[in-house]
Amino acid sequence: MTIKLLDSDFYYSAKHQIYVKGFILHDSLFYEKELMAELALKIIQEENWKALNGRFIILYKSANKIVILSDLIRSYPLFYSQSQTKIYLSQEASKLLKLNTEIKLNQEAAQVFYHSGYCIGQSTLIECIAQTQAAEILTLYSDYSKNSFSYFDFIPQKKLKPDFNTAKTELKKILFEIFTDYLPLLEYSQVVLPLSGGWDSRLIAFMLHELKIENVICFTYGKRDNAEVQISKQVAEKLNFKWIFVDYEALAFPNLYDKKLNDYLQFMANYSSMPFLQEYLAVKHLKENSLIPENSLIIPGHSADFTAGSHLRPHINEQIKSAEIKKIIIQNTFFLNGKFHPNTKPLSKHKRINCHSFFNQVLTKTYITNIIPIRDKSLQKENWNFYQIENWNYHERQTKFIVNSARIFNYFGYDYILPFWDRRFQNFFRSLPYSFRLYKKLYNSILSELFKDRKINFQLSQMQESDFKFRKIKSIIKIFLPHCIKKHRLSTSDWMNYETFTKEMLIELQKIGYKFPADEYNAIITAWYLKKLALEIDKTKLYFFHCGYFNIPKAETRM
Repeated sequence: MTIKLLDSDFYYSAKHQIYVKGFILHDSLFYEKELMAELALKIIQEENWKALNGRFIILYKSANKIVILSDLIRSYPLFYSQSQTKIYLSQEASKLLKLNTEIKLNQEAAQVFYHSGYCIGQSTLIECIAQTQAAEILTLYSDYSKNSFSYFDFIPQKKLKPDFNTAKTELKKILFEIFTDYLPLLEYSQVVLPLSGGWDSRLIAFMLHELKIENVICFTYGKRDNAEVQISKQVAEKLNFKWIFVDYEALAFPNLYDKKLNDYLQFMANYSSMPFLQEYLAVKHLKENSLIPENSLIIPGHSADFTAGSHLRPHINEQIKSAEIKKIIIQNTFFLNGKFHPNTKPLSKHKRINCHSFFNQVLTKTYITNIIPIRDKSLQKENWNFYQIENWNYHERQTKFIVNSARIFNYFGYDYILPFWDRRFQNFFRSLPYSFRLYKKLYNSILSELFKDRKINFQLSQMQESDFKFRKIKSIIKIFLPHCIKKHRLSTSDWMNYETFTKEMLIELQKIGYKFPADEYNAIITAWYLKKLALEIDKTKLYFFHCGYFNIPKAETRM
């Protein structure tokens, strides 16, 4: 049996029999193409996985197997399927679809996707296609067997016990090391920063200013009266960066079946992730109006807040029991189109129990493989269960839902880097004391100081325990609000004009029984994409929505 790569944009080293794409950042040097191939082979032979840092996908091919190495965030998702004589691989799942004669919607994955916005584990929405994982070393053998393990997990391998001020000093040092290492890329590109009113993108702006990078264009988007627009503009002006605003109320969203839009949806979704529409009009507008050049390097601030501790809650702490982990993961994962926890409406108690049972079974298949042992014996006596929840979030939601959205820049022909996914930044935060990450205490503290020094400390506030308690009370009250009030609240907070963009999607969905839960507009996008894909696969079936499930009837049901 042969293993065939269907893509032509990899660099192939005949000398080392290895395919590479992207770059490895090692000892402050960038390795690409032949040098990257040579370094990658050395890392594989020595099993020096700690040296893997950067944005890359690596394929090492031998007589009877192929070894695939993904970076920390799965920057280049790779999909694979098997026939009787070949294993096919591609970054475009649609290429694999064309090579299979029996195409079926993965019904279990469809339910997961409908309620989370992505497929978990190696599954995709197509039964015959699997996907690579973040930080995965996957070996596919010619006898159809495979082996997989993760070389990075959001689990401490050593526990730092610094005092608070020492930790702040160390974080500042790490930030400057990371951004200094990226100087060779920044100095020879047009740097473009999606600058919101939040802290993460503002930290990138601060670092660019401190390193005296002047070729910076900032952009923001949304409705004109969006509060973040003014903050973004103030930050850019204060740092003397060019600033562009893309007014979403002045732009029309394309027809749902526009070819360019559907090409984009397929590129972003790849039968495994919700296709983000948030930045679509903005980047499209910048590209078509030549507002940013072809050599632009875009630097989003993805996941700094997660890494710093934004997903931690007081009840997710060092005393949490092992038995509670899966329950919390279910609550935090399957929240689109109806949240599955004991107080959720509109499902009856019986149906909620059935939903929990279903997701518990699905979760067990992948969860067991994501239980990571604490390798440092000095830590094994301590309770790190809360990090298992963080690790699940990292491997699933962050890489497949959040970070996957950055691929929009590749679609429009631009390159991007994610400095907060540098291994040094991740290593630092995953080994901090729990109290330093709760409410992003350490992160917020140092950013407050840095921003104050440059007078860009607009609307800075630190999350306190009282804020989370208030949010919890609000979330419980929200469950019992009438649907019309929920919808009004969502509409008034719609800074992106999502209500307008998703209107036609919702109309189509309502024709087959879909009821918008009025929690967030991503629920509509997820449901619509799933409906669209299901009908493309088999137009003879009538797909519809009922009682919190995406229903797939028997084959004899006709339209």
